[in-house]
Amino acid sequence: MHGDAETQRRGLMAIANIMQSSNKLCSEIVSSEVFRVLVAITKLGGVNQERAGSTEQAKRALQAAEKFGLIKATDRELYERANNLTTISE
Repeated sequence: MHGDAETQRRGLMAIANIMQSSNKLCSEIVSSEVFRVLVAITKLGGVNQERAGSTEQAKRALQAAEKFGLIKATDRELYERANNLTTISE
């Protein structure tokens, strides 16, 4: 992750836009190390409020992959969404 929160948010915004634009491009990103970084950022999002914008962009990127059917949410993720809470203690 970049040291500057705004730079990180803008980079993630670009990745999310790319993933939303094309199934092929989205699948390329999902098969790369960038995908693991996106997942990690979404899981660590609640810890650092300064990086909330970055977390939202990473979630948007993962939602694009989910929309294209490249990934599926886990049962835990579905539970967290339905109940609007996290099961990971901080």
